[in-house]
Amino acid sequence: DLHSFPTRRSSDLVVSPGDLIKIDSSLNKRSFIYKSSEPEILHAICAAVYLTQEKIENNIKIKTYLFKEHTSKSDSLIKLFGKILNYYQDQFGKFPFSKFKIVETNRRGGYAPEGMMLLNTSIIDKMDEVGLFTIAHEVAHQWFPHKIMFSPQWYLNESFAQYAVSSYFRAIGVFNKV
Repeated sequence: DLHSFPTRRSSDLVVSPGDLIKIDSSLNKRSFIYKSSEPEILHAICAAVYLTQEKIENNIKIKTYLFKEHTSKSDSLIKLFGKILNYYQDQFGKFPFSKFKIVETNRRGGYAPEGMMLLNTSIIDKMDEVGLFTIAHEVAHQWFPHKIMFSPQWYLNESFAQYAVSSYFRAIGVFNKV
């Protein structure tokens, strides 16, 4: 089991792979204790003043962690995740997690630790075909994670994710635009 204990100022929320076990508040700081039973090659920790929203989609608890200016995008992100999820489950099998986190960051592009997806603010702003491509790519990593296919064959996880996006785009009719 992997435990992480990031400590931040009291206004921040910390998001990390795994389950939030406890928040320990003291001295104007909060420590977030996460536990993950999944082995992880790369560990992501995001901290910001997030507003959260939680919904159930396809029997999966989805929680968004968005900056204040993007909270209105939460429903559309969850709905889009649900559409991509349905397609990928038909293609690749059952979603491997019971929970999923969608986290806004200032990090460029997207990234997909297990059970979560990090998206750059500009992707959430535009939600254009590039954003759709990035979201579909990062969701695909839930089936083709970095822990299974990494160094020295790191390109395999990216290749499978690209294949999944191409297949999804073909299915929804935007394949020829990419």
